[in-house]
Amino acid sequence: MNKLKKCIFTLLSFAIWWILTQVRECAFEEPNDIHNYIDNFNIAECEIIRNGNKRSLNSIKNNDTIYDTEVEIVLKSKNESFHLLLFEDVLFGDISLQTQVLSKNSSTIFKNGTINRAQTKFYEGILKNNSQRTSVIGYLNRGVFWGTILNGKVMHYVEPIRNMIANASFSYKVAIYKTENINFSRVNITPESSLPFLKWFVSSRTSNITLNETLERNGVDFSNRTKDLFCEIEIVVDHTLYQYFKKDSDLLSAYLYLHVKHSDRIFRRTDFSFNGKPDGIGISVLKIYIYKTVNDSNYPMAFASNLSEYLTKFVTRRQEFQFCLSISMSYRPFKGPAIGEAFRPDIVSNFAGGICESPLSYSEDFDMNFNLASINLRQRERLLPLAISLLAFVHEIGHGFGSEHDNPSYKPCSPDSSVGKYLMHPKTVPLSEQLPEFSPCSRLIMGKVLQTRGSCLRENTETCGNGIREGKEKCDCGWATICNLIDPCCNPSDVEFPEVGCTLKGNDSVCSPKESDCCTNKCAVNTNKNYKCHSSVSKCLTSFCDGISPECPKPKGEIFDFSCGVQELVCKNGVCNESPCDIKNLRECNCTNNVLEECVVCCERNKTCVPSSDLGILNPAGGVYVHKEGRRCNFGLNHCDGLGNCIENVVERPPPTRRKNVVLIVFLTIFFFFIIGGCARCMTRVPYGTLIATIFCCAGVLTFLICLYPAVRLTLRMFDDVFTYDLEWLNGLQLIFIIVGAFMGLLAITLLVVGICSTGATRSKVYRGWKSRIGGRIFSALCMAIVYILNLAWLAIACCLVVVVFVFHVCRKLCENSTECVDLQQFHFLFPNGTELKKLNICEKKKMFCTDTVIYAEPYYILSFVASVVVLISL
Repeated sequence: MNKLKKCIFTLLSFAIWWILTQVRECAFEEPNDIHNYIDNFNIAECEIIRNGNKRSLNSIKNNDTIYDTEVEIVLKSKNESFHLLLFEDVLFGDISLQTQVLSKNSSTIFKNGTINRAQTKFYEGILKNNSQRTSVIGYLNRGVFWGTILNGKVMHYVEPIRNMIANASFSYKVAIYKTENINFSRVNITPESSLPFLKWFVSSRTSNITLNETLERNGVDFSNRTKDLFCEIEIVVDHTLYQYFKKDSDLLSAYLYLHVKHSDRIFRRTDFSFNGKPDGIGISVLKIYIYKTVNDSNYPMAFASNLSEYLTKFVTRRQEFQFCLSISMSYRPFKGPAIGEAFRPDIVSNFAGGICESPLSYSEDFDMNFNLASINLRQRERLLPLAISLLAFVHEIGHGFGSEHDNPSYKPCSPDSSVGKYLMHPKTVPLSEQLPEFSPCSRLIMGKVLQTRGSCLRENTETCGNGIREGKEKCDCGWATICNLIDPCCNPSDVEFPEVGCTLKGNDSVCSPKESDCCTNKCAVNTNKNYKCHSSVSKCLTSFCDGISPECPKPKGEIFDFSCGVQELVCKNGVCNESPCDIKNLRECNCTNNVLEECVVCCERNKTCVPSSDLGILNPAGGVYVHKEGRRCNFGLNHCDGLGNCIENVVERPPPTRRKNVVLIVFLTIFFFFIIGGCARCMTRVPYGTLIATIFCCAGVLTFLICLYPAVRLTLRMFDDVFTYDLEWLNGLQLIFIIVGAFMGLLAITLLVVGICSTGATRSKVYRGWKSRIGGRIFSALCMAIVYILNLAWLAIACCLVVVVFVFHVCRKLCENSTECVDLQQFHFLFPNGTELKKLNICEKKKMFCTDTVIYAEPYYILSFVASVVVLISL
């Protein structure tokens, strides 16, 4: 017996060690209470360099926060570092702040002021080690930097670490994350699905109030405009947001100004007139109005219970000035998914709303304003991440300019995820797929609104040194420190007399490479006519220098069969949305019959799906068109590598902590030693009937989960692709399967232990006392009750699967008919409410429904049913 004990002990110890070494990827440390939406971020040290002196922000005290007009900031983390070269945005200090205070006689006094620039300064700049194609905007407040860093096409967001980790002790450190780190998989199974609680997180509505048709309106004349125009907005701060920022008006103002600057950067480079060049329409903030308490006057939104009611009551708030837009920002615990809503102008129905809308007077004391938008920054008891709040802000301004949501079914304005989604897409998509620009549909509507209702946009005064060429300026590269890095042809704003700032250097400079895309670093026109000076995000609209002018000509569309940077699509009419199969007027299909061809673009010919390369459809390099990296293959179990191969999913995890593994090994070793040493006879009395039932139960559950998962995945894809219906309630499928598997596995082991403890020597040796017998009987009765309940549950599952198998069998028989369409309208009662009847008559998507879904899903459902019966027998 001692030898048997030693052998069992040795085998168990080895098994424990092997299991721990195999699952070490799962053991990693991360800070507690990480923000719900951020999958990963870097914690960075912050250092300020000014006047050649390097000082850690940890040493800066509250009375020592007077920052220079030029600042260098170094952000250092374990994985990367950023060296920021910044100059002050002086316009930030000119913003008007208005609040309410009570006088000694309890009367309301409106207090006007400006931002304390000694405590908070706003900066713009570049990365010092990569001056080209980089942009930084942000602010410093008490030793902490907030902002965004655009490095090429990658956007980084910088926030205080306390926004990510509650009660963080290292308050002077910052968190840095990228767009791709906004991970929706915490609440979804697939990255293609949208957030359930933010599915329609930003929206708009019309006022339904028709304006007087005789009212004359002036707009923007794009052809005769000489100066840039700005939409001057008012930001109204709710008392809840003021209290969240600990009543710090300066910090709050900088946070809001960051949203304005981000929106301005997007609007400035937008082409509303479709002339191939940005129209210079900008966004600026004229006034910030802060409500400090719920009892402030002129505060009709004080007791609003939801966002829609908030915007409705916001209409009756008096505006002291004709703003282009008035946007409220709050931090309220509203229920529901919405975080933004705005009034949208409707030039067809002539409804009031949107930019430049004048107040509608119904009496001397009652006006209604519809140039409004409202954004709530609170979700799940936390402040929204900067990446999401910036997106919501520019989205609502887009509604104010007249843009509707992009139609998801219209490809030119809602491309596939491989191309990306524009800013006005109705669903929340992974931010890695978000394009930082407005769609052609949005720009068309917004341009018409500007031409008819843009009368309140104001011309911008020339400000040399703000980095933006305005008016008669030849160039503007900011201050000397940055100017020397980004533009060798332009005089900085602080150039010494007799030179003049924002002009070209010397007499030989013809142009500025910062301002003109066809200008060289030698300040001369680029004579290379093959030089590509412009390429749209979709890479379908390109321009080449003409060798005469420093300005980039109007973009032209590419040829039809040109691969537009997305491996599975080609250009058509300037839009990257067409399948390579369209070159030969064929339909694209999925080669699901061969896993080796699933990641290759296939076309349907003679009702057979074949790779496009077999039909002579090759990309310009003579290669095969392949699907993008990350596309699901092999029934969703694997993914494409971007080279045409279907590979296994590999999840990279941080290295484990050895200390935790060692402690766990020691603990489990001691635990099993005492079990084996103290009750060896008990463990060797195994009830073989219970053991066999346990094996059958585990095998049945495992088979059930393995077969049902791809079956449901195929069904989800069928509803999404064929019926365009999103079964959101099944998006938590993976988590449900894990819970079911873990529960059934734990229950099976528990029942096995109960069987061991109720058999032979164990029963007579351990439970010979009457107390032990009573406890054992009660526990056994409890287990029996659980088993009976589970029997009923698995019986219900088996019955449901019988129905599903029958439905899929009928569908397969319908697919085998020679008719061109599969008519499922007679089975409409089996489909979810909201499924359109016309989509139940499947014609064009018959192959996708039959060959790609039904034929593969039916065997999986049959095996799942058999597995459920095995589980029933074992229970």
